[in-house]
Amino acid sequence: MEKLLAQIQQLEKLLPENEKINPAVSKGSMGWHMEHTLLVINAIISTLKKSDPKDYKWRFEPKRMILFTFKRIFRGSVQAPEIVVPAKNFDLESLQKHIRITKAQIKTLENAKPNQHFQHPFLGVMNLEQTIKFLAIHTNHHIKIMKDILAK
Repeated sequence: MEKLLAQIQQLEKLLPENEKINPAVSKGSMGWHMEHTLLVINAIISTLKKSDPKDYKWRFEPKRMILFTFKRIFRGSVQAPEIVVPAKNFDLESLQKHIRITKAQIKTLENAKPNQHFQHPFLGVMNLEQTIKFLAIHTNHHIKIMKDILAK
Protein backbone atom coordinates (compact mmCIF):
# COMPACT_ATOMS: atom_id res chain seq x y z
CA MET A 1 0.00 0.00 0.00
CA GLU A 2 2.84 2.39 0.78
CA LYS A 3 4.23 1.99 -2.73
CA LEU A 4 0.83 2.79 -4.21
CA LEU A 5 0.47 5.89 -2.01
CA ALA A 6 3.97 7.01 -3.05
CA GLN A 7 2.96 6.61 -6.69
CA ILE A 8 -0.11 8.79 -6.09
CA GLN A 9 2.24 11.44 -4.66
CA GLN A 10 4.21 11.21 -7.92
CA LEU A 11 0.99 11.85 -9.84
CA GLU A 12 0.30 14.81 -7.57
CA LYS A 13 3.67 16.36 -8.45
CA LEU A 14 2.84 15.99 -12.15
CA LEU A 15 -0.55 17.74 -11.82
CA PRO A 16 0.70 21.10 -13.20
CA GLU A 17 1.57 19.27 -16.44
CA ASN A 18 -1.93 17.78 -16.83
CA GLU A 19 -2.67 19.50 -20.16
CA LYS A 20 0.55 18.42 -21.87
CA ILE A 21 0.23 16.04 -24.77
CA ASN A 22 2.75 14.34 -27.04
CA PRO A 23 1.13 12.38 -29.90
CA ALA A 24 4.44 10.61 -30.59
CA VAL A 25 4.12 8.95 -27.18
CA SER A 26 0.37 8.70 -26.54
CA LYS A 27 -2.99 9.92 -27.82
CA GLY A 28 -3.89 10.85 -24.25
CA SER A 29 -2.75 13.92 -22.37
CA MET A 30 -0.94 13.78 -19.03
CA GLY A 31 -4.30 14.48 -17.39
CA TRP A 32 -5.93 11.62 -19.30
CA HIS A 33 -3.33 9.17 -17.95
CA MET A 34 -3.75 10.55 -14.42
CA GLU A 35 -7.54 10.33 -14.54
CA HIS A 36 -7.44 6.81 -16.05
CA THR A 37 -5.06 5.63 -13.34
CA LEU A 38 -7.26 7.07 -10.59
CA LEU A 39 -10.41 5.57 -12.13
CA VAL A 40 -8.76 2.14 -12.25
CA ILE A 41 -7.58 2.29 -8.64
CA ASN A 42 -10.97 3.42 -7.33
CA ALA A 43 -13.02 0.99 -9.41
CA ILE A 44 -10.88 -1.98 -8.41
CA ILE A 45 -10.80 -1.07 -4.71
CA SER A 46 -14.56 -0.56 -4.72
CA THR A 47 -15.10 -3.99 -6.30
CA LEU A 48 -12.62 -5.67 -3.96
CA LYS A 49 -14.27 -4.18 -0.85
CA LYS A 50 -17.66 -5.57 -1.90
CA SER A 51 -16.30 -9.09 -2.43
CA ASP A 52 -16.87 -12.00 -0.05
CA PRO A 53 -13.54 -13.55 1.01
CA LYS A 54 -15.25 -16.97 1.21
CA ASP A 55 -15.81 -16.88 -2.55
CA TYR A 56 -12.11 -16.47 -3.40
CA LYS A 57 -10.52 -19.44 -5.13
CA TRP A 58 -6.93 -19.31 -6.32
CA ARG A 59 -6.38 -20.32 -9.93
CA PHE A 60 -3.19 -20.38 -11.95
CA GLU A 61 -3.27 -17.67 -14.62
CA PRO A 62 -0.26 -17.60 -16.99
CA LYS A 63 -0.84 -13.96 -18.02
CA ARG A 64 -0.90 -12.85 -14.38
CA MET A 65 2.28 -14.82 -13.68
CA ILE A 66 4.02 -13.08 -16.60
CA LEU A 67 2.83 -9.65 -15.43
CA PHE A 68 3.98 -10.25 -11.85
CA THR A 69 7.31 -11.71 -13.01
CA PHE A 70 8.24 -8.81 -15.29
CA LYS A 71 6.40 -6.18 -13.19
CA ARG A 72 5.42 -4.24 -16.27
CA ILE A 73 2.66 -3.81 -18.79
CA PHE A 74 3.82 -3.65 -22.37
CA ARG A 75 2.51 -0.59 -24.19
CA GLY A 76 -0.36 -1.19 -26.53
CA SER A 77 -0.91 -4.73 -25.26
CA VAL A 78 -4.32 -4.02 -23.67
CA GLN A 79 -7.07 -1.51 -24.28
CA ALA A 80 -8.76 0.09 -21.27
CA PRO A 81 -12.35 -1.03 -20.62
CA GLU A 82 -14.91 1.75 -21.18
CA ILE A 83 -15.65 2.05 -17.46
CA VAL A 84 -12.12 3.37 -16.81
CA VAL A 85 -11.78 5.56 -19.91
CA PRO A 86 -11.81 9.17 -18.70
CA ALA A 87 -14.61 11.51 -19.70
CA LYS A 88 -13.55 14.62 -21.57
CA ASN A 89 -14.54 16.94 -18.72
CA PHE A 90 -11.67 16.70 -16.23
CA ASP A 91 -9.41 19.59 -15.23
CA LEU A 92 -6.79 20.40 -12.62
CA GLU A 93 -9.37 20.91 -9.89
CA SER A 94 -11.20 17.64 -10.59
CA LEU A 95 -7.88 15.75 -10.76
CA GLN A 96 -6.86 17.19 -7.37
CA LYS A 97 -10.19 16.11 -5.87
CA HIS A 98 -9.89 12.65 -7.44
CA ILE A 99 -6.39 12.25 -5.98
CA ARG A 100 -7.71 13.05 -2.48
CA ILE A 101 -10.49 10.47 -2.92
CA THR A 102 -8.03 7.88 -4.22
CA LYS A 103 -5.64 8.33 -1.28
CA ALA A 104 -8.54 7.74 1.11
CA GLN A 105 -9.65 4.67 -0.86
CA ILE A 106 -6.15 3.18 -0.77
CA LYS A 107 -6.01 3.64 3.00
CA THR A 108 -9.26 1.65 3.36
CA LEU A 109 -7.36 -1.40 2.11
CA GLU A 110 -5.77 -1.62 5.57
CA ASN A 111 -9.11 -3.04 6.77
CA ALA A 112 -9.62 -5.43 3.85
CA LYS A 113 -9.44 -9.18 4.37
CA PRO A 114 -6.61 -11.10 2.60
CA ASN A 115 -9.06 -13.08 0.44
CA GLN A 116 -11.21 -10.20 -0.64
CA HIS A 117 -10.76 -10.19 -4.37
CA PHE A 118 -11.18 -8.60 -7.76
CA GLN A 119 -11.93 -10.29 -11.11
CA HIS A 120 -9.67 -8.83 -13.80
CA PRO A 121 -10.90 -9.40 -17.38
CA PHE A 122 -7.50 -10.73 -18.58
CA LEU A 123 -5.64 -11.74 -15.43
CA GLY A 124 -8.35 -13.61 -13.56
CA VAL A 125 -9.24 -13.40 -9.89
CA MET A 126 -6.75 -11.58 -7.67
CA ASN A 127 -6.79 -11.49 -3.87
CA LEU A 128 -5.90 -8.39 -1.84
CA GLU A 129 -2.11 -8.81 -2.08
CA GLN A 130 -2.23 -9.52 -5.82
CA THR A 131 -4.62 -6.63 -6.41
CA ILE A 132 -2.32 -4.16 -4.66
CA LYS A 133 0.61 -5.51 -6.68
CA PHE A 134 -1.37 -5.15 -9.93
CA LEU A 135 -2.42 -1.58 -9.06
CA ALA A 136 1.22 -0.62 -8.42
CA ILE A 137 2.33 -2.15 -11.75
CA HIS A 138 -0.53 -0.46 -13.63
CA THR A 139 0.13 2.91 -11.99
CA ASN A 140 3.84 2.65 -12.76
CA HIS A 141 3.00 1.88 -16.40
CA HIS A 142 1.14 5.18 -16.71
CA ILE A 143 3.76 7.15 -14.76
CA LYS A 144 6.36 5.95 -17.29
CA ILE A 145 4.14 7.08 -20.17
CA MET A 146 3.70 10.50 -18.52
CA LYS A 147 7.46 10.86 -18.05
CA ASP A 148 7.93 10.02 -21.74
CA ILE A 149 5.32 12.63 -22.70
CA LEU A 150 7.37 15.23 -20.82
CA ALA A 151 10.76 14.01 -22.05
CA LYS A 152 10.10 13.94 -25.79
